Amino acid sequence: MKRKLIKINKLLAGRFGVPQKNKKLPDPVDLLIATILSQNTNDRNSYKAFQNLKTGYGKWEIVANLHLNTLKSAIKIAGLGEQKSKTIKKFLSYLIETKGKISLEHLR
Repeated sequence: MKRKLIKINKLLAGRFGVPQKNKKLPDPVDLLIATILSQNTNDRNSYKAFQNLKTGYGKWEIVANLHLNTLKSAIKIAGLGEQKSKTIKKFLSYLIETKGKISLEHLR
């Protein structure tokens, strides 16, 4: 199996090239929230929900203080709004309460 995967990888790289890695790594909090939003939906809808939060509110601290229904409304395009809004709010609140800020830098 491993040999097959290596062969497939070489064929794909030969045909399409190797994509360049982004020099700036994305913010880990952004990634985790994007992952929450991606559950049981397509990339287009989860991206739109993420953009609704990032462009609509600008900072995760603002999102953390939103009323649950407002958050749910902002991400409804991604589906499972009830669960996802609660999870996002709990995650952001946890960081504020335990670390004093919304950051995952302590994991480095």
